[in-house]
Amino acid sequence: MHLPSQLPLRPFVYLPLLLVAVVLLPLPMEGQDLIDLPLDETKGGSEEVQRPIPFSEQELRVIRHLGVLPTERLVELVVVYDKLNNDAMCSILVRQILKRDPQNAEALRISSTLDPDEEVRPAGYLESLARMLSAGKPVPDPDGAAVQANTLMQDDRPNEAVKLLEALRQLNFPSQPFPYRQDLADAYQEAGQYEKATEVYQDLIQDPSTPPTVKQDAHKSLAVVAVQQKVATLRTEALRDPEAGVNSSAKLLQAHPNDPIVITFRVESLNHAGKFNESLSFLEELKARQTEGPFAYLDQLAFTHYGAKNFSEARRLFKEVKDGAYPEPTRVIATQMLSNIRTDEKLEKGSTALKKNDLTTAMEVLEEVEREFPKDPDVFAFRCLVEAKSGQSTEVLERLRALQQEAASKGEVFKSMDTLADVQLERKEYDNSIASYQSIIDDSRYDATMRAEATQDLLSAQQQKKIAGAYREIENGNLKPAEQIHAELKSEVPTSPEVELLGADLKLSHGKAREALTDYQRLKSQQPASSAFDGQGGIASAHHRLGEWEEALDAYDEIINSPGFEPQEKWSATWDRRGLLPLLKPTLDVETSVLSESEGNRYTQSLSYTTAWWNQWRLIMSARQDSVRLDDATNFLRDSSADFVEGELAVQRRFRGGYFAEVSAGGSEEDVLYGARVGRFPNSGVGWASVAWSLTYTGNKRADYGLPLQLLNGREDRLEFAMEGYLHPRVRYNGSAYASRIHVDGDDLGDSYGISGSIDYILLTETRKRPEVAIGYSGTYTRFHAESKLPNSVTRELGPPEQIRRALDAGEELRKAVAANYGREIFDSLVDPETNRHGIQLSISKRIDTTWSTYFQAGVYRDFADEAWEYTVAAGVEYWLNDHAMLYLDLRHDSDGVGSSSSDGAWQASLGAEVNF
Repeated sequence: MHLPSQLPLRPFVYLPLLLVAVVLLPLPMEGQDLIDLPLDETKGGSEEVQRPIPFSEQELRVIRHLGVLPTERLVELVVVYDKLNNDAMCSILVRQILKRDPQNAEALRISSTLDPDEEVRPAGYLESLARMLSAGKPVPDPDGAAVQANTLMQDDRPNEAVKLLEALRQLNFPSQPFPYRQDLADAYQEAGQYEKATEVYQDLIQDPSTPPTVKQDAHKSLAVVAVQQKVATLRTEALRDPEAGVNSSAKLLQAHPNDPIVITFRVESLNHAGKFNESLSFLEELKARQTEGPFAYLDQLAFTHYGAKNFSEARRLFKEVKDGAYPEPTRVIATQMLSNIRTDEKLEKGSTALKKNDLTTAMEVLEEVEREFPKDPDVFAFRCLVEAKSGQSTEVLERLRALQQEAASKGEVFKSMDTLADVQLERKEYDNSIASYQSIIDDSRYDATMRAEATQDLLSAQQQKKIAGAYREIENGNLKPAEQIHAELKSEVPTSPEVELLGADLKLSHGKAREALTDYQRLKSQQPASSAFDGQGGIASAHHRLGEWEEALDAYDEIINSPGFEPQEKWSATWDRRGLLPLLKPTLDVETSVLSESEGNRYTQSLSYTTAWWNQWRLIMSARQDSVRLDDATNFLRDSSADFVEGELAVQRRFRGGYFAEVSAGGSEEDVLYGARVGRFPNSGVGWASVAWSLTYTGNKRADYGLPLQLLNGREDRLEFAMEGYLHPRVRYNGSAYASRIHVDGDDLGDSYGISGSIDYILLTETRKRPEVAIGYSGTYTRFHAESKLPNSVTRELGPPEQIRRALDAGEELRKAVAANYGREIFDSLVDPETNRHGIQLSISKRIDTTWSTYFQAGVYRDFADEAWEYTVAAGVEYWLNDHAMLYLDLRHDSDGVGSSSSDGAWQASLGAEVNF
């Protein structure tokens, strides 16, 4: 279906018909010998007047132009033929007048004087002549066949007229001069076969036997055909590239400033490019220059207002055309457009609703238009699109296919082929849609308007297919093929908003957030404010990456809350918005976790609350409680359990671009806590410009190494640098490096430093229907340099020697030693002297609808320090109660322990909640 938002192409079809009209024809001379002839009554009446001898050339000229002469001119002609007693011409003219104006007084008067006893033939006589020619048989009445050809042209069926006249020449005049060459040339011209028309017109001009009036007409028509042929070539280019059409029409107008065909083409080109205001200014200027008579391009002015959705003004102008002194075809078209506007105004509302995915409003409009216009093909097409958008595209497709097969079985043209193509395009069946549009173009049984629209839609479908391919490559992280497609499209349709939007999305994928945002905002400003902007997700993401969180939140909310956005866009926006809220809104985090390994267990409860921002400042309050329980079999300390509580307050300052600085202070039962941090908040950007990083210093931080050290309330002064981000849409990384000084009750244990990181290659990017799958490298290296002997703060917490020997599982030589010599083994149990792990990991994650999010990770690595192969697995799930509250569960297992000297593996489980206010 072609909804009223698209520019109507009717002027492309009707212009040639209007231009060939002869406004003033030579009148018959008195005493001319004329008698009755077959009438142009193929659509009405029950009889045709018989004519035993041929028409004169002058009469044929009148008959050829019956369809384009105004009613007033036909009345003048019938009065003259009445005075000449030419009943044949009077009959033709009277019937033509009464078709248009059944109450015309002059036509009724003359009709009453015609001889009712004239010999007649049954209705359908002219069609029978056409059928004889189609069957390869010559006809006994060539003039009648010529009249039928002119009738076909008046009915906008020039291709059939061409076939009829070519058959007449071949069968009736195989070796004689063809007396209907002017009719044939006119038919070629109407059918757009300009080269053949030119050839026949030139033959008429060069033939000495051609009457002077016919030669004069041929000269005029030849000039018109030359312009038409040029315009036809340029129009094809304009359909492919609207901007090129604007430029070429401007140049052609300079060469032919007063040519009606060129002027009309100029208007069409501007309208096709969406430059309605410029087109209206051009037409108003022409109107101001015309000082006499009705405005020659009033119908074009009406169509331009129609294309610009100025339905009220278009209605007024079409009514003026209908009631004015314009050629009959123009007035008929205006009458039809007045009816179309009623439908289009309602369908425009429905079309707008469909674009916004507002199916409720679209269905209300459908019900209304089906009541008022139950047989309108555009209403049927609109129903198909509404149902296709409502998730019934398969049923709609099957229905249309059944109708197509039914039409084929009857040998009829499938009138809803454009609707079938539109539904296929809605289903993103690009190849099928392109084939359907092409079938319309290739089938001459479709009218010129439908074929012209199909040509335009075919180009659009081909471009949509390329654009979809580019986004598929972006989605898969393959930017180079996407760039190649964009470059190709840019050369074909440089001003296409969809192509420009693709360019902005590519910039964003390359991490050029500011450039992309500028392009997005420019493109959004160029479309109606009420319609959904396809680049809204890009605007939100760009703001997010630039640290402009308030703007990003507004952009995400527009996608989620406004109709017109695809389910995939709403799904992505919902999850991205959730990731943004903790950075922007007050947030409460609560978590409890359990760590279990061979040395014992640790139970941790933590709570943090982040306030709202006040002039780029906010507070972060946190508290933590740890309960450490050591297993008696491995415990070498005097105590086997301890509890610790600490709290901290941080003041954070936010800077432009997503940067921040922070200072913190707090305390536990025994220690004062302090720290400082600077860095850049996390974001979803790509490239070095979007790296999230932090440099942190903490004093008296809990030393989360081995459980025995935690039971001793081990602390560290730690400097750490961490970073994460995407090197490429398919390459994700994170890493950290640290150096620390570990101590217990103020006594130094030693220095530790290390580096760790991972880099993943995303094999499969996540969509609503598939998970993300990534594989990559993970590695950790740490070293601990202990003091030369155990500090007093540790030795006084050691248990009896027998407990130490049992706990350390020492050999016979060690069991004979004294406790004072256990220093190295004790150090190793408190902090691993060396960690050197390197391996691969596989990650799978999926966000299910907007409620669940899950992940699974498994890896195998080589522990070079222990010369052993180990493994790790992890799994987690999030459940979102709503957009502001989430529960989560996380489980992890490491076969070689977690940050301790345990070699028997460790399990860790975490259960928590996050609430945004």
